[in-house]
Amino acid sequence: MEISLYSHQYRVVDILKKSNADMFKDIKVGDILQFSTSIVRNTKGLGTSHSGVYATEILIENITQSMIVSRTMTKLLNILKHFELERVN
Repeated sequence: MEISLYSHQYRVVDILKKSNADMFKDIKVGDILQFSTSIVRNTKGLGTSHSGVYATEILIENITQSMIVSRTMTKLLNILKHFELERVN
């Protein structure tokens, strides 16, 4: 079974520092972003203390430019600190 989780949509209101990361280097003020992930049983590593779960992958969709990339939660947090976002109603 897989459960999909989606964030609200967010508008880029400021770019505090340019990023060289794929997709993020092309983000412009005004772009709309949405984040998603899935809850899914990972059978890799069964029998280990981690049950195969290591780093949560987040899909980032730039709705404005029709682009999608995937980043781990840790990498995404390091990239997002360079952008100011506001939630779109």
